[in-house]
Formats: sequence, structure tokens, C-alpha cells
Amino acid sequence: MSCRIEGVYTVRRDQKPSRYDTTADEYHYILVEQDADGLFSDFPDDAVKALGR
Repeated sequence: MSCRIEGVYTVRRDQKPSRYDTTADEYHYILVEQDADGLFSDFPDDAVKALGR
């Protein structure tokens, strides 16, 4: 098994970039549009929403 980390990014509810309406929108961009393999999250409810589950 191999592991490769190409970048680290912190998603914060209190400092959300203005281009996203919600934290779930930001997760959707990271997970779906950027095709991330996984993440660690302090907001698992938003991560699940981003995946449409």
C-alpha cells in the first residue's frame, strides 16, 4: 500500500471562502470536482452532505 499527500488544506466554518455558500459546498469542490481520495474532517456532517449521502 502506498500513500501520497499532494497538499494539505484546512476547511473552516468560521473562515469560509466567499465563493462557497456552505462548508458542504467547499467539501464538494474538494472531493468531487478536484477528485480528492479522502479527507479528515472536524465537520463530518458537511462532508457527508457534500457526497450526496
